[in-house]
Amino acid sequence: MGTHTFRLATLVDTPADEVFAWHMRPGALERLTPAWAHAEVLERRGGPADGGTVTLQVRRGPTRFRWTLRHTDYEEGRLFRDEQVDGPLGSWVHTHRFTPQGEGCLVEDEVEWSSGSGATGLIPDGLVTRDLASLFAFRHHRLRNDLALLRRYGAGRPLRVGITGSSGFLGTQLRHLLTTQGHSVLPIRRRRPAEGETAAFWNPHTGEIDTHLLEGLDAVVHLAGESIADGRW
Repeated sequence: MGTHTFRLATLVDTPADEVFAWHMRPGALERLTPAWAHAEVLERRGGPADGGTVTLQVRRGPTRFRWTLRHTDYEEGRLFRDEQVDGPLGSWVHTHRFTPQGEGCLVEDEVEWSSGSGATGLIPDGLVTRDLASLFAFRHHRLRNDLALLRRYGAGRPLRVGITGSSGFLGTQLRHLLTTQGHSVLPIRRRRPAEGETAAFWNPHTGEIDTHLLEGLDAVVHLAGESIADGRW
């Protein structure tokens, strides 16, 4: 029991202000969350700059639970924290630090946490530490790769890209990759968008499509079709 601390720091070849800006863009959390973590964003209210919250649904074995985190202690270009408001642990404070190192940036993640009660309190602390090591190793590897793409292709103007199948396995990853690179994405869907949702409706059987929303697109990526994960090939 008690409070535990986990830290991981990585030096990246990207200026600190650009690394910080990457973390503020839509899709950053999703890009840093591996599929095997089984965590889905259910709701967002605001962002790190205004003390917003994010609610996740997390699956661990047969158990599902909601986890709400609040963004705190925002310092432009340098730091922000995520603190548990409601969730499975006794406490959770995740500090994101960005420290200039020459022309690069030292990215440091520090997590202070304590065990929860009930079923989650039965999870050994050593198992939580092991899971954190795997999670943040993935996060830092993914961050290095995505920042390398940004350095290679980020000099051009932001693009507006339409994507069919944007909620599928591949489409979801592509959507978040593009938004964290500074581009905007227009989902093209076979269901009518809900009120306030920005998406184009497309019925391939009748040929109906919201053509006015497609004006000004720089590219369309067509991923709609049969799922590649529904069964054996």
